[in-house]
Amino acid sequence: MAEMIPDMPPEMPAEAPMEGMINQPADQSMALQMDDEKAGEMAMKMVASSKNEMYGESFDSFMQVLQRSDNLVEDLAMISLNVLSPEMEAASTQGGIPFDYIMDVSAEVVSEAYDMAVQTGTYQPSNELEIERNQNITLTMVAGELGKMFSGNPALDENRVSNFVDSVMDGNYDNAPTLREMQPGGM
Repeated sequence: MAEMIPDMPPEMPAEAPMEGMINQPADQSMALQMDDEKAGEMAMKMVASSKNEMYGESFDSFMQVLQRSDNLVEDLAMISLNVLSPEMEAASTQGGIPFDYIMDVSAEVVSEAYDMAVQTGTYQPSNELEIERNQNITLTMVAGELGKMFSGNPALDENRVSNFVDSVMDGNYDNAPTLREMQPGGM
């Protein structure tokens, strides 16, 4: 007769990531090397600078791109990258910024690009779901391009960049709160 063993949960391997968690070893996290307050301030400056560029000198050229657009999702990704790239380069000269903050900054910039397109009438979505879906696609495109940009940086660990891109492609950032939502009284 077989001995009855109580139902016990299967042991999870120590390395198995939880669903929705970034698959990156803690000892490789830039967040551990950078003060959260400093990283947050740097991220907010990047967002503000990107918005200034979007609505400043580049506004007319961005409007021309959007008015002639055959693929708004791609064009908004390129606009977002256009304002983000100099900010990313500037941050890298100051020691970099943790990848999760980069995604927050990217999400804010993409959201602002969509707001600009809607407010100027160059994009007239049929409903809120369409905007959300398109923003997620655009953000994934931006993250992919940023991943390419990071992969060419010899100062960054290739595994960290790969884990970052994999996390984005797995949808780990799709419903992440924005910097504005994380601020006290945000939304």
